[in-house]
Amino acid sequence: MKKTIIDGLNAIYTGFNFAKQYICYSSSFYRSRKKSIALNIHSIEKGLSTKAEEFRTEFGKNKIKELEDDIELVGDSYYESWGRELLRVYDGVNKEGHLSDRESDIGSIKIEENDYVNMPYQDMMSTRHSCRYFKNQTVDSMVLIKAIDVARFSPSACNRQAVHIYAVRDKETIKKLSKIQNGHKGSENAPCWLIVTGNLSMYGGSELKMALVDCGIFTMNLLLALNTVGLECCCLHGCMRQNKENMIKKICGIPKNEMISNFVMTGYGDYESRSPVSKRKPGDMLITFCE
Repeated sequence: MKKTIIDGLNAIYTGFNFAKQYICYSSSFYRSRKKSIALNIHSIEKGLSTKAEEFRTEFGKNKIKELEDDIELVGDSYYESWGRELLRVYDGVNKEGHLSDRESDIGSIKIEENDYVNMPYQDMMSTRHSCRYFKNQTVDSMVLIKAIDVARFSPSACNRQAVHIYAVRDKETIKKLSKIQNGHKGSENAPCWLIVTGNLSMYGGSELKMALVDCGIFTMNLLLALNTVGLECCCLHGCMRQNKENMIKKICGIPKNEMISNFVMTGYGDYESRSPVSKRKPGDMLITFCE
C-alpha cells in the first residue's frame, strides 16, 4: 500500500514538473522564430510535392511572407540559410510554372521504389521519405503482420512491450479518422492507417513520458519495417484534444487505458508522385559533449 501511495505521488510530482517546464519553455507561451521557420518550410515543401496537375503557382503566399520576416529576425545562421535555400527553390519552381520534371535535394524529390532489404543501413536512413500518394490497392493482413513481426524487436522500458497497433483499412472509417485528426489534406485516400498506442497501465510513478518514448521508438522501427515489405508510409501526429482522442478510441475500439501516440498511413506507393525533402542539421550540431 505504501509503495502504491509513493508511486502515485511520484506520478503527480512528475506531471507537475512536466507542466511547469511546458509553461516556462513551450512556444505556446512565446514566439519561437525557429519553430515558425521549420513549420512554414515544411508546409511549403508539401506544396512543392503535390502532383503536377494539382500544383498551383505562387501557393502559400502568407507562409512565404512569414518565412521571409522570420529569416530576417531569427539570428541563427543555420535557420536563415535553410529558409533562404527553400525560398530560392520556391521562386525557381514558380518561374517554371511546374515541378513535374524537377529534381532537387531541397523542397521535394520524386519518389522511387527502393530495394530496402538489400540496402546498407546508412543508405536506407538517408533515402527513406514520407509518401502521401498511394495506389488504390488493399494492403494484405499478412504483409502488415510481417512488418510488425520485425518492429516488435524495438526496445522498450524494462521490456514492457506496451505498444499496440490498430490497423484500419475500411475507407469510410479512414475518412472519419482523417477528419478528426485533421493533420494532412489527402490522408483519407491512404489505403491503410495504423494507430500506435501505449498501454498506460504498464507505467507508473515518474514514468509519465515513458509510454510516448516507447511508442516513438517502436514507430521508427515500424516505418523501416514497412519499407522492407514494399510499403510506403507517412507519420501523422496524435496531438489532439482529449475529446477527439476519445472519438477515435470509440470508432476503433481502443481501450481507455491506452493513449494514442501517433498514426502511420501506409500502402503501395504511387511512384509518379513527389515527396517533401528537408534539409537536416549536421551531426555536430546535434551533440554537446559534457566532459
